[in-house]
This record gives sequence, C-alpha cells and structure tokens, in this order.
Amino acid sequence: MMGYITLNQEIDVEIDVDDIVSNLNSFNKDELIELQDEIDFHLNKYNLKKKEDVLEASTLDEEYKIKILKEMFDKFSWEELEEIKKKII
Repeated sequence: MMGYITLNQEIDVEIDVDDIVSNLNSFNKDELIELQDEIDFHLNKYNLKKKEDVLEASTLDEEYKIKILKEMFDKFSWEELEEIKKKII
C-alpha cells in the first residue's frame, strides 16, 4: 500500500514535516485528498477544543498585531514576556 503509514496510538512518534513534503510525490491524487481531509478534520477538532485560545483577526490592524505577538512568543521566554508586560503597563 503505497503512501500509507499505520501507527498505534500508544506509540509516541515524531514525523518531520519535511519528510512528508519530500515524499508527497509518492501519493496519488486520491491519497493527497484523503491526507488533506484528515489534517483538516484534526485541526478543526483541535480548534474546537481550544477555540478560546485562538486569536482571529477581523481587520488588517488586528492581523498585524497578532503577527507581532506570535513573533514575540517565538523570540522571548514567558518570564521575559512578563517583564515586558510590567514595563509597558
């Protein structure tokens, strides 16, 4: 069965996204559609559970602010962010 990976849920496995991307040509069109559907299903399932934690922009200004926040979370530790917050407020 070309293009299928079967995993037991009790096993902790990390799959690098680059490995998936570099092997996309081994999937046929139907398999790619199935993969996309599964990813969408799991992302939506996750987002429904965490909806209160998801930032959604309704304007370009909000979208820009969210981008800055994401960059700050990537760059600084939680403690550093708390210090920045104290200085601002």
